[in-house]
Amino acid sequence: MPIMPKLTERTFEDCPEGLHQAVCVDVVNLGELTKPWAEAPKTYVKLVYQVDVEDTRYQVSTRDLNLTANSKGKLSELVSAWRGKQMSEEELAGFDLEQLIGKNCQLQIVHAPRDNGGVFCNIQAIVPAPRGVIKLRAADDYVRVQDRPANGNGHTAPVAVPDDDEVPF
Repeated sequence: MPIMPKLTERTFEDCPEGLHQAVCVDVVNLGELTKPWAEAPKTYVKLVYQVDVEDTRYQVSTRDLNLTANSKGKLSELVSAWRGKQMSEEELAGFDLEQLIGKNCQLQIVHAPRDNGGVFCNIQAIVPAPRGVIKLRAADDYVRVQDRPANGNGHTAPVAVPDDDEVPF
């Protein structure tokens, strides 16, 4: 999985607070990072979602998530909440995060103030998508981070979205 490039400038609007239907559009490998509280570097990922609110498309992402199969990790908590039931360490060990791309959920968005003004759109909670609603798809112009020219891969095709409605876990 390629490593996410550093962003130099924010060029998008903040998603409004509330519970919103969303679709996962990317799983981004942030590479090995050493956090201030950690003794050693660990591999982190970030999940990227698109949210539709009153005919406006927003993009939000998780905080950095330690890529671990530990059932007590934040990644496990997120996937289990999305799934609607706890995942075992064995299920987590064999789970491919790429399966999340194209899957719908609901995100509870809350705002937290930024040091420089503005707000940070925090994903407070994730739950399964409601039954019987039209499923969201990634915007046609979305290109996965790993496929962007900045990563040395001239590929610009939009993300492929599986047709099945069920989350595969």
